[in-house]
Amino acid sequence: MNSLEKIDGTVSHRKPTAIVMCCGIGLTSLALMLAGYEIIGVIDCWDYAEKIYKLNFPNVKFMRKSLREITSKMICEEFNISPVV
Repeated sequence: MNSLEKIDGTVSHRKPTAIVMCCGIGLTSLALMLAGYEIIGVIDCWDYAEKIYKLNFPNVKFMRKSLREITSKMICEEFNISPVV
């Protein structure tokens, strides 16, 4: 398991997480997973990307929307996260 030093000097043993925008077929997701990240969700508007991505990563939640159509609130609600303030 990864451990990450926080700004305040404490260490977190929680895996870092990511949401990938314009995920395509998953190359960025694969790279992040290999680097120790947990992918909690992805966003893309292309139907072909959704079909292929789900074959490669069946357990990752896919949001099919254009980045021009979504807001940070929609992303937080879709992936059940809270914004960083």
